[in-house]
Amino acid sequence: MELVECKEKNGHCNIPITNGSLGIWISTQRALFRSKKLKADRYQKLVGIGVAFEDANFAKSKTKSEHEK
Repeated sequence: MELVECKEKNGHCNIPITNGSLGIWISTQRALFRSKKLKADRYQKLVGIGVAFEDANFAKSKTKSEHEK
């Protein structure tokens, strides 16, 4: 619920780790995702809310390399 409220207030889910318990929780979810330990249902819920799991720079470089092929 806190994440949804934060998104409604700020328009995004880019919560810094310095943002108290919510920032730490989001950071933990991203770490679980990177280690492939985040459950699929939780991933889907978080993506549905608007949490981004891929780094923007990674996504840009991936798209660029795909276009170069």
